[in-house]
Amino acid sequence: DKTYGKIQKVSDNLSDTCRTAIEQYIEQPKHKKSNKIQTENDKLFTKEYIDQLKKEISYLKDENIALRKQIEEDIHHLHSGIEKLMTNIETTKQTKSENERFNSRM
Repeated sequence: DKTYGKIQKVSDNLSDTCRTAIEQYIEQPKHKKSNKIQTENDKLFTKEYIDQLKKEISYLKDENIALRKQIEEDIHHLHSGIEKLMTNIETTKQTKSENERFNSRM
């Protein structure tokens, strides 16, 4: 549940970032949607916006790495648990078989 919550949080952050970028693009006047940046202010805004997106991408990459490590740990714990369970099942089968042999002698 913790891992799912973290994944959901990262997904929500990415969704918010994308939604904001789309809203800002839609709100721009048509003449600003061209590939030409018309003023130094536009250049500054664009650079700041790109820098912010880079920071968010970096954060999401770090979060992704952390989540992958957590998932690997969870998988390792699951494998360990499965191995213990299989050992217990095998031990139980052997004990049952031994008990049946013992009881059949009586």
